Amino acid sequence: KKTEEALARQVKELTILHAVANAQAESRTEDEIIEKVTKIIGLIYQEVCGFLLLNERGDSLTPHASFIGADLPGWENSFPSSTGISGKAVSLDKIIRVDDVSRETEYLPFAAGIQAELSIPIHVNGRAIGVLDVESKTRSAFGENDEHFLYTVASSVGTALERLRSLKEEQKRSRELNALYYATKSLAQSLKPEVIAENVVATMDELLALSAAERRF
Repeated sequence: KKTEEALARQVKELTILHAVANAQAESRTEDEIIEKVTKIIGLIYQEVCGFLLLNERGDSLTPHASFIGADLPGWENSFPSSTGISGKAVSLDKIIRVDDVSRETEYLPFAAGIQAELSIPIHVNGRAIGVLDVESKTRSAFGENDEHFLYTVASSVGTALERLRSLKEEQKRSRELNALYYATKSLAQSLKPEVIAENVVATMDELLALSAAERRF
């Protein structure tokens, strides 16, 4: 029976990994990737699971809005990356598995009755940018198989985010070069100071608008 259960679990994990790969390929934003992957892995980790992301300074973690199972007041608030099991995972840049959270002074509850937690760092360009976190109301709920499986998921998410960020950076550079090309072309069409000034201002406005648009995404 244990062999059958292990085989069924393996088949389900492979199905999940395939669905994760498809979701990443179809997604156009980081939020979309994270939301879809959270829903997919929630098919296995149904109690509490989701992603927490570091801010630009790297000193605080924020649960993504798609986080599943969090029900305590204020769970969506940011907290210092030096606290919590997930904070410990991202600070030490290593997988942290806790069988009994009541013995961990760093534990920060997102849901009532949690006894076990597993946090996996996510990397983009070799740097930890957040964690994939799962929790359970059963003590010692997670084992090495969970670590390996979720590490694979976290790695694929990191690769997808890295690819998306690289694409956005390339698109930004392309738009900037295009704007500069037309600015140079316009400048060459007239040597009058007032026309040159007008073209420079228009180009700067366009570049600033592109920069603001990038920050919104």
